[in-house]
Amino acid sequence: MVFVSVGLPIVLMWIVYYGFITGYMPGLVFDPTKYIAWHTQGIYQSRSFGLHLLLPLCNFLLSINWHGWLPSYSNLLFRIPTESLFFYFSLVLYNLFFFILSNIVAFVILQNQRFSHVCFRDKLNIIIVISFLIAITQYVPLYYDCQSYFFCCAQFF
Repeated sequence: MVFVSVGLPIVLMWIVYYGFITGYMPGLVFDPTKYIAWHTQGIYQSRSFGLHLLLPLCNFLLSINWHGWLPSYSNLLFRIPTESLFFYFSLVLYNLFFFILSNIVAFVILQNQRFSHVCFRDKLNIIIVISFLIAITQYVPLYYDCQSYFFCCAQFF
């Protein structure tokens, strides 16, 4: 169950964020200043909680100059400046964190006494379906989708 709750989100996020290049908002996702400007006006102003968490994460990655496996692999896919790579990677990490939390909370909910009649295999299948549904919604890389899935799951807890 640990693999499904933690490993599957990592694999799915890697496929979604690095296996495909989004066609929805490429100019915004790969440019931190445009992304911030876009998400601090209009309807997006009310969704500022995630943006205030995403920016410190990006700045932290930039400050420690953490390269790891990111630039060597990502430069094959994206021909963008390094700062934008760190911003995009911080978006991936941010969403991955809440994706994993969503799966863990869903798993804990399924362990509740009310679901005692459901066999383990069916619980596993439910978590897998939830994971794939969350991954599909990541075609548009935003900072509040996985966060809102986590809070939706947590409210049932």
